[in-house]
Amino acid sequence: MRIETIRIRNFKALQDVQLEKLPPFCVFVGRNGSGKTTLFRVFGFLKNCLEHNVRTALNVEGGRNGFKEVVTRGHDHESIEMEIQFRMEIAGHNRLVTYLLEVAQDPKGSPIVSR
Repeated sequence: MRIETIRIRNFKALQDVQLEKLPPFCVFVGRNGSGKTTLFRVFGFLKNCLEHNVRTALNVEGGRNGFKEVVTRGHDHESIEMEIQFRMEIAGHNRLVTYLLEVAQDPKGSPIVSR
């Protein structure tokens, strides 16, 4: 499997980030607070979503406040979006796979998978 594109919206410090044409080996450099660690936390968040559920993943990342602590500050009325495109061998062919997750809040404030 080889990741080609990552798009993240409203996940902590990453308000709107798209990384394209990622090489097989990539190094991220930047000043403190620019989102380097948060980028890698995306993968832990997705793992927790798949192994458990979205509510658990939000609580791991944001503690008791869940969604409100994970969504980018000032954007709590918007959804958290993550899209990863990767190449993977499927049925003998190298295929492009897109994984998309969009998490929002229902009117009562409970997290829901909206897409």
